[in-house]
Amino acid sequence: MNGPGVITEPARIQALWEAHCAGRTDLTPFQHPVFLDGLTRSVPWTPALIEWNDQLTQWAFLRRRGPSTDLILPPFCPFSALLFSPSSSASGRTDAFGRLGAGMPGIPASRLFSVDPQDWAAAGRPAAPVGLTGQEKATWVVNLAPIEELMDAWSASARRTWRKHLGEYRFSEGGSTADLIALVEAGYARHGRRLPLSASALQSWSRSLMHAGLGTLYTLAEGSKLAAGILVLRGPVRAFYWLAGSLPGPAMTVLLGHVFEHLHQQGVPSFDFMGANTPGISEFKRRFGGARVIYPHWVRRTTVSSLLERAARIRRGWRR
Repeated sequence: MNGPGVITEPARIQALWEAHCAGRTDLTPFQHPVFLDGLTRSVPWTPALIEWNDQLTQWAFLRRRGPSTDLILPPFCPFSALLFSPSSSASGRTDAFGRLGAGMPGIPASRLFSVDPQDWAAAGRPAAPVGLTGQEKATWVVNLAPIEELMDAWSASARRTWRKHLGEYRFSEGGSTADLIALVEAGYARHGRRLPLSASALQSWSRSLMHAGLGTLYTLAEGSKLAAGILVLRGPVRAFYWLAGSLPGPAMTVLLGHVFEHLHQQGVPSFDFMGANTPGISEFKRRFGGARVIYPHWVRRTTVSSLLERAARIRRGWRR
């Protein structure tokens, strides 16, 4: 599926992406070569490096399903791995975004992009490129401060939970990724869903991120039992709520208070709750007083890909 500006050999993708990233200090965790290499090893889809123009490069994933191929957003990725040239101007970024709907040999017509809100703002918040449909996905971003100051913006129920249950748990930096993933998997099961990746692949990927210094695992124990855990990914100006699970109850609220406090003490400016959320999850995150932030999603589905997506949703419903 190679064409002009499109590379699908994994070794070349890794080498070229590392060359693009060399010396940069502005990368989010989701642009980092270690994150993307681990993702490539964890998913069954074809990686592709796309040079949209001299301003914008993407590490993308192509999913083949029957007669259809889609450019997709993989699981556990809040936004697409779009990398601008360090010298790109606001107008250059806007023009580069406009290319995402254009035809290119080797790139399918069915496409989904999720855009980093900071890149979108730097480009002047452009509308969806011609040929793509814009959708708004919202999350919450907390500007970190001392915990008592932060709590002034929390909902009354979140403050009560923190104060009432604070002494019931033991907070730690570190812990077992296997235990965390078991909590994550149980959370998916409570909502009638399955992990989008195998537990073993997710554990291997998580360990590689921690080993590279991109991720920190925070845990909350009740006696000898893990009650909640978060693997936080760190960028230059944001920390991200990447992989999280908890037992039903107050543990996640208590853990988040500890995590906010710890990250603030380390000089991290903000905490991004990430991505699109179900109404219940979104309401939980809203209670921590963050600012509502839009993640632009730009999508185009062909007739065939839309029918296949609908069939896949039906099959998933049958398996529950």
